[in-house]
Amino acid sequence: MDTDIEGKNQHPGLYAAGEVSMTGVHGANRLASNSLLEALVFAARAAASSVDLLRSYRGSVSPDPRMDDSGTLNSEEWVLVAHDRREIQQIMWDYVGIVRSNLRLERALRRITLVHDESRASTRRRR
Repeated sequence: MDTDIEGKNQHPGLYAAGEVSMTGVHGANRLASNSLLEALVFAARAAASSVDLLRSYRGSVSPDPRMDDSGTLNSEEWVLVAHDRREIQQIMWDYVGIVRSNLRLERALRRITLVHDESRASTRRRR
C-alpha cells in the first residue's frame, strides 16, 4: 500500500507501516533489516499522526451498516475462528516467508481461499 512518511494512504484514517506499506525509502529490493528500520520509524510517525488526527476530530462515527456482529459471542464459533487463525499463520509461515516462489505463493493463495470460502459458507449457514 502506498503511504506517505506518516503512514497515511488513500483510505482516510487508516495508517500503514512496515511490511504492508510502500514508502519508497528502500526501493523494491528491501532487506529484512531495512524493513525493520522502516517499520520502527514509520510506525512511530503513523502513531503520532493518528494521535493528532484523533485530537482534532470533532465529528461522530456512525456504525457501518454492513458490519454485523451476530454470532460473534457463540463460543462454538470461536473454536473455528481460532483454528482458522492458526491455519492462516502456518500457511503464511510455510509459503509466504522471506524465501518464496511462485509455486509457494500459488499454494498459499489456494489454501487461504479455501479457508475464506469455508468461513463464508459457515457464516451463511448461521443466518
